Amino acid sequence: MSHCWYKLNIDVKNCFLENYKVPTPLGRYGVWHPLAHEVFNRRWIQYVKSLGLPIYSVMIFYRDSYAHTVQAHVDIGKAEPLTLTNFAINWCYGGADSNMVWYKMPSKDNPITYTAANTPYMSWDIHTLEEMERVHLDETVSLVRTGVPHSIEMGREPRWVFSARCSLIDNLGWEEVVKLLKEKNLLIGR
Repeated sequence: MSHCWYKLNIDVKNCFLENYKVPTPLGRYGVWHPLAHEVFNRRWIQYVKSLGLPIYSVMIFYRDSYAHTVQAHVDIGKAEPLTLTNFAINWCYGGADSNMVWYKMPSKDNPITYTAANTPYMSWDIHTLEEMERVHLDETVSLVRTGVPHSIEMGREPRWVFSARCSLIDNLGWEEVVKLLKEKNLLIGR
């Protein structure tokens, strides 16, 4: 089995709209799910599309210092029929001492819940799961696995994450995604 994250050869230096401002969190957490053209400029959207990654939306996550959760979740594209979102393209600002943590998939499904951005998740208590891998993600663009339970362990520095979502085939398996991005010469290591 492959790892749960890989660095990608994707430039995000000038990806945002000229007048883009991050949303204002109303507490210690924030999650938003705008369309790509509401955050990224047309040139960057076309650039990523030319790489074979048609970005349609972006999940934006904010966590304040030490804002831990007690659950890990899988990302769901559609609740009915259940369709997992097995990957995302992430980069972070801040969070110097935070980690993304992945866990083995439990044998039992849990009920689907919805985030403040109305995105479906299936979650489990972290203490019931077995850890597979962890990494500190930074401003380097990374391919991350989202179809297995994952969570964030926060440290003392707040963290913003931009998680671009692609309109590749729904339910495309993680191994298939890794192979596809290797073939496109977009994976640059770990």
